[in-house]
Amino acid sequence: MKKQSKSTPVTLIAFFITLFVMFVVVAFILLGKANTNANLRPRNLSYDNGWTLVQEGIEGTTVDLPTKITTSASEISVLKKELPSNISSRDAIAVRNYHQLLHVRIGDEIIYAYPNIGWNGVGNMISDEWIVVNLKPEYAGKTISLHFTNTSMFKTSFNISNICYGTDNDVVQYIRDTTFMPYIWGLIIFIIGLFLLIMSWVYGKPTDQRPNTAMGAALLCFGLWLINRSLMPILTRFSGALYLFAVLALMFVPPCIFLYSYYRNKEHRQISFKCYQIAIGADVFLILSCIVIRYNANIIAILCYLLSGIGIVLNGVLLFKSAFGEKANLLTRTELRLNRTEFFANIILPIIVIAESIIFSNRMWTETSMLFRTGLLIYAFIYMMFVFWRNLLAFSDRVTVTKRLKENQLKLMMDQIQPHFLFNTLSAIRILIKMEPDMAYDAMYDFSKYLRANIDNVNNIDGIDFASEVEHIKSYVNIEKIRFGDRVNAEYDIQVDDFFVPPLSIQSLIENAIQYGILPKMRGGTIWLRSYETNDYDVVEIEDDGVGFNRETASHLFSIYSSNDDDVGMESNQVLRTAMTEVMENLNLTDANGNPIVFAGPIKNNDFTEEHQSSHTMNIFLRLREMSGAKFEITSTEGQGTLIRVLIPKN
Repeated sequence: MKKQSKSTPVTLIAFFITLFVMFVVVAFILLGKANTNANLRPRNLSYDNGWTLVQEGIEGTTVDLPTKITTSASEISVLKKELPSNISSRDAIAVRNYHQLLHVRIGDEIIYAYPNIGWNGVGNMISDEWIVVNLKPEYAGKTISLHFTNTSMFKTSFNISNICYGTDNDVVQYIRDTTFMPYIWGLIIFIIGLFLLIMSWVYGKPTDQRPNTAMGAALLCFGLWLINRSLMPILTRFSGALYLFAVLALMFVPPCIFLYSYYRNKEHRQISFKCYQIAIGADVFLILSCIVIRYNANIIAILCYLLSGIGIVLNGVLLFKSAFGEKANLLTRTELRLNRTEFFANIILPIIVIAESIIFSNRMWTETSMLFRTGLLIYAFIYMMFVFWRNLLAFSDRVTVTKRLKENQLKLMMDQIQPHFLFNTLSAIRILIKMEPDMAYDAMYDFSKYLRANIDNVNNIDGIDFASEVEHIKSYVNIEKIRFGDRVNAEYDIQVDDFFVPPLSIQSLIENAIQYGILPKMRGGTIWLRSYETNDYDVVEIEDDGVGFNRETASHLFSIYSSNDDDVGMESNQVLRTAMTEVMENLNLTDANGNPIVFAGPIKNNDFTEEHQSSHTMNIFLRLREMSGAKFEITSTEGQGTLIRVLIPKN
């Protein structure tokens, strides 16, 4: 309780700090766009008209920019134009390359080379960025030529952007103005991804944050890619290294999306994990092949976009199943609203990708439009709010879980000392006092120990050592033997007892085995209690040769809280359903004829009365799952008996 109450304020603080940062960023956008050197901006920097295009050594027609050209691998395309007759020492020309080698020449003199001469790069992955070339007064009236070399191994089409001419300050400011909004959008997506990672760390211990960690990493990596793709002139000296870093970040996005789907949709993990392996394999292949193969980086971007799109569609399908499928009726109303909110938010991304491919088909894969950035930003913000809402509900509901654990423990104790149990035990002892005084003495000792253990453990939610639980079990079994004689027999094989269990938990399983397994048989039976250890678990086994499970008793055992139980908003329902699901994954039930008894999943208990929910057994599983992290294996054959194996992690 103390840890939970401290974590919630920490997350609230982190959430409001993030909102404040986003508010500052938005204010910076509005103020920056309104005031960024507004009085110094030139009226016209366009230098797009009158360029001559030369391809394969053949001088073509005059073209106006922007334009699209098609070239073969390693082919050089040239744009030529005569410079103005008057050039100042501060004049510059700016052009954007699209993953091409670029040489700028005045006559035969190379005045600029991108990348720098002598730079080998990594696999010839050339960035696309704005390049500013300073001019000298002596270049006035001479012909400037821009030599673009296709770096792809394929014949490809690429755009030649607008070309700007003016003072170097004006040109740089023009580039910053045109790239400002895309840069900020990418920065906000990066911040949201970072916030999700921080939130995952804050909530990591009490709740499962692995899906949010994966999605946070995906948004953070994609935010880095979008920041770089905005082409904002920042750290231009390291532009090649930053571009390579951005490409690597983009390559991490598809695996993170599939990893999110793997953790988020637990019932369909196999397909998500296969896709995750494919994405990782593709990344490794691309990274290794870039060393020896000359790629146009757009090929890598296309592959990453396609894999990410497949991941988003897959996640949408799986979210649809969880929000509208057959098992949706097992969810509480709160869980259902959360799942459907996430599903509808997920739809945003495929819609904007389709719109992007239709509206901007002429520049697909070379630029990321503001439409896509805005749609992704909307999704990221909705997802961030969704995660915060879900985690806040989970934490508040953890209070309900803790309260229910205490109530369950008290109920277990009260169930075990019901009036008829007390009266029957005391009556049996009264008879023994006359007939077998020594046995009566031992029975009274066992009875007092039994009552003392129940009373002492009413408020104990920290667990007791298994040795103490075994002593409590022996006292209980001895009392039952007094009441039922030879119909109840018990054997013990305790190899390890220095681990902790919730009080009254294993004892309650023994009680269930006696009352519902052994006593319904005319001749009674035997119950075996064993404990041993493996490398990872301390194992407790409760076995009986009683009546076993039939379909009706199993249905009661594996029922979960109703979806109308609004007091259990989400987390406690999830905890119990997870426990029940894990039990059913390791369940082997057969009827009297040897035919398997199969259940598709946990069963809703709407058809059971409060008394007939097998809440006693459910509470045992809930307490073992919550307090010890236990796993369960159950094997039962109708008419032959039941084996319950409880695996308690050593850590």
